Amino acid sequence: MNGWSNYETWNVVLWLQNDEAVWTEFRSACRPFVRAGMLKDDMTYCAKVSFIRVYGSPITPDGISLYSPEINWREIYDAACEWFDIDTSAYDESVYEEWERKDSFGKELY
Repeated sequence: MNGWSNYETWNVVLWLQNDEAVWTEFRSACRPFVRAGMLKDDMTYCAKVSFIRVYGSPITPDGISLYSPEINWREIYDAACEWFDIDTSAYDESVYEEWERKDSFGKELY
């Protein structure tokens, strides 16, 4: 899938980058997070909001739900950091990975 881990991930990126309305919404939604140090969940939220604003639902025009467990959001996040020129080297990966394993109340997810 053109360097992406699967079709679902590739399809979301395809629409994010190649639909001007979605890209504009995505950039706008991500702007405050980029300034503060965007995390994966922030970027995922921005992508879903962008699709809802443009298409009225969190589904790509090809029928891929942005809630699909097949989508590799970490891969899209890494790409978005490049798109928005975010330096992630300042993040302590061990703290970030620990944070990702917890829900918003601090409870371990896995």
